[in-house]
Amino acid sequence: MDLSKEKIERKLQDMCIKELNGLSKYKLIYMDDDSFDLRPTDTGRLMARYYLAFETMKSFSTLTGNENLPELLALVSSCKEFEDIQLRVNEKKILNDLNKSKTTSIRFPLPGKIKTRAMKINCLIQATFGCLPITEPTFNQDIAKIFRSGIRVTQCLAEYLRFDTKGFSVLYNAIVLGKCFKARLWENSKHVSRQLDKIGVTLSTVFVNAGITSFESLANTNPRELELILNRNPPFGSILVDSVKHLPQYEIEAEQVSRFLCSVI
Repeated sequence: MDLSKEKIERKLQDMCIKELNGLSKYKLIYMDDDSFDLRPTDTGRLMARYYLAFETMKSFSTLTGNENLPELLALVSSCKEFEDIQLRVNEKKILNDLNKSKTTSIRFPLPGKIKTRAMKINCLIQATFGCLPITEPTFNQDIAKIFRSGIRVTQCLAEYLRFDTKGFSVLYNAIVLGKCFKARLWENSKHVSRQLDKIGVTLSTVFVNAGITSFESLANTNPRELELILNRNPPFGSILVDSVKHLPQYEIEAEQVSRFLCSVI
């Protein structure tokens, strides 16, 4: 097909205008039709800062403000950033076992069987958050990819909801989900020790079985007892206790000063 320079330029211009109109429609840029002045919006800057796909930002705009934690997780799992994750036939049985196992099931089981890439991603995220045993080597590679992008997506989602003001509930759930991605744990997990250096799923499970399910209980346990529980040599326990004691401690106090006002200390 022989195209002149003018036709090529016109075609490129039409393509650019189409994409710009799409960005403007979803409030990612301001576009003045008269002067053709282009400026990014706050959400557009978020998209650029976190390197997210246009389709992902479009999915954020579908939120109503009533989404709970599993619904936000389903939204994140279907983002375009994970399109290189493949669902293989030989993985379905393992994923279905993780999804609806009687002993080691994920927190929010998915309906039916695992049939799509998004369902696989959702299942692997929940299995990681729940410290469930994952023995398939390819899953570990996929999980590494998922969390690299997932942290960016959830951080952007939380900031997007701050700008969009869809409601406190969905913003809270987005922040919780972002924290879960950073820690690779559910917000109510007993495997808190997994966040410490040299403590993985296996050792954190040993701690849970021994009743050590918080940083406070770990810090108050004798280092030699910790080493006995984990079958480790000194000074492993002392290093763990010392690292926990150096974690920042936060407190918040609220005092009601009148019927309608309160002061936060």
